[in-house]
Amino acid sequence: MAINQPQQEIIKQFAKQLGYQDADFVDEHGLALLIDNKVQINILNQQERCLLLAYIAPLDDENRLKLYETLLDANHDQDALGGASLGICPRKKSIALSLAIDSEGLDVSLLQQAFDRVLEASLLWHDRLKNQVSELQVDEAPDLPLATNFHAVMA
Repeated sequence: MAINQPQQEIIKQFAKQLGYQDADFVDEHGLALLIDNKVQINILNQQERCLLLAYIAPLDDENRLKLYETLLDANHDQDALGGASLGICPRKKSIALSLAIDSEGLDVSLLQQAFDRVLEASLLWHDRLKNQVSELQVDEAPDLPLATNFHAVMA
C-alpha cells in the first residue's frame, strides 16, 4: 500500500502539538498512544483516509451476549459515540471504537477534533463497559502487541 505522505506529515504535526517535539516515532503507518493505561488509540495513515482506532477493553468470551447487546445499544444511540462506531476486533480480541476521516482536506485542526471525540468516547465507553458488564475485566488497556512508535499519554 502506498504511503500518504502529506497525511503522515499532518500526523507528525499533531504529535508535536501533543508535546512530542521529536515526531520521528510517527512512521508510515501512523502512531499509537496509551491513554491513562485504559485505552490505546491508534492513528493510522491510510491512503484515502485517516483511521482513529481505540482499543477499549479485551473481549470476554463468557459474556459475549451481554456485550453484543451493549454494543448494539451504543451504535443505535450515536450521540454517545461522537460519530464513531463501536464493535469488536476479532484479530486483537478487543472491543474497539473507530472513526475514519477522509484524507482530502485533513489538517491538524480536524485531526485534533477527531482525536478529542475518539478520546472522550473511548474513555466514556471504557467506564460504561466496566460498570454495565461488571464481569468484564476492563480495568486496564487491552494487552496488545505495540508498535515501535507507541507512546503513553495521560489525558
